[in-house]
Amino acid sequence: MKESLAYADSHPDEVRTALGGYTKISPEVRATMILPKWPAEINRDSVQALADLAVTDGLLTTKPDLDKLLP
Repeated sequence: MKESLAYADSHPDEVRTALGGYTKISPEVRATMILPKWPAEINRDSVQALADLAVTDGLLTTKPDLDKLLP
């Protein structure tokens, strides 16, 4: 997983090409997209923020226990 994330992070043109196989995003739009970063390490604060939002938005009924989910 870490290798694939590092590869994607350092090969943005290949990521844009791959997007064409999974989406209907035009080549012109893909060429100008600002791609995210794919860090290999888990950012616990970010996961916690997403978990909190999932509860707030009703996607989850209870907060996940990150101590059990994350290494």
